[in-house]
Amino acid sequence: MEKIRVLQCINGLGSGGAEKDIINWMEELKSENIYFDFLIRSNDIFFEKEVLEAKGNIYVVASFPKHIIRNIKQTYDFLKINHSKYNAIHVHGNSTFYIIPLIFAKKFNIPIRIFHVHSTETTSFISNMIHKFNCKLLPKYANSGIGCSEKALKYANMKYGIVIKNMINKKDFFCINSSKDGIKKKYHVSEYKNIYIHIGRFLEVKNHKFLLEVFNEIKKIEPYSCLLLVGTGPLFEDIKRRVEIMNLTENVKFIGQTTSVNELLNISDLMIFPSLYEGIPLTMIEAQATKTKILASEKIDKESAISPYVKFYSLENSAKEWAKEAIAFLNREVDCDIEKCFKQANYDFQTEINKLLQIYKGKVVWK
Repeated sequence: MEKIRVLQCINGLGSGGAEKDIINWMEELKSENIYFDFLIRSNDIFFEKEVLEAKGNIYVVASFPKHIIRNIKQTYDFLKINHSKYNAIHVHGNSTFYIIPLIFAKKFNIPIRIFHVHSTETTSFISNMIHKFNCKLLPKYANSGIGCSEKALKYANMKYGIVIKNMINKKDFFCINSSKDGIKKKYHVSEYKNIYIHIGRFLEVKNHKFLLEVFNEIKKIEPYSCLLLVGTGPLFEDIKRRVEIMNLTENVKFIGQTTSVNELLNISDLMIFPSLYEGIPLTMIEAQATKTKILASEKIDKESAISPYVKFYSLENSAKEWAKEAIAFLNREVDCDIEKCFKQANYDFQTEINKLLQIYKGKVVWK
């Protein structure tokens, strides 16, 4: 069996949804003799152990756009020296803002050049203008495209791209053996009546400031509630200070990065997800697998709702209105055969892996 090595280009290797997806692919594709290296632009390397155990390598270049000149030079130098190692390059982004590796990959004749869009919008005017410009350039440098949804493909103007859905390991989410009481003790939340959760990097797009306002209103109605904040990121310290200023320290728990998302969802009553924009967040798929209800921003791609456990709500509503809606949805009876919901939405791990396999083998290209 021919050995294939793919260079995954992504901002970092934290515990975010896109990163977890790539790690899941890596574990599954080892049996097909496909291996991943990573070219990242930050020192966030949560999955280092998994990558090294899977015979992968991690290379770090300067951040972009903060150190744009250094990033371009280091990326160019890396691909000039190492291009012959790779059968494919797979560049990930929430928009086409960063396509530099694809430009150099074409120059150095890496055969399969993939752009993978993970979102459907950007709020920054400058980022949006660059995205629109790069969308026109993309077909020149990429010869295969992937989106997390049809809407994402349209956003990146990839008419011939294919959708690869976010994939979860079903046994980790459909079949959780640990008792809820035991997990609550582990995270010191046994005394709380209702547990709310948010999973995501501490970035502007995740809207943590508004999330805290919503939870503050919830706490006024339900004093014995707590909020679990899972993840890290640039705004972590700022949000931590806000929690202290708002006197929410006793009720807000910072979990950090973790591989035990399934446990945390299992003890949570409702996820609050007020993002300014999103594609299809992996955490929303994971939450539905554990039958955790989700109150989500209407800015999130509607394809992320594959069960009745999701309710979309407008960000034009106030924090107080969000709080009332969260409590009402939490107390509303919802039930369904969740595995059936996943099947009806065509969320099948092996099907998506097979799509990826065909791309890496060069059987799905634009030209």
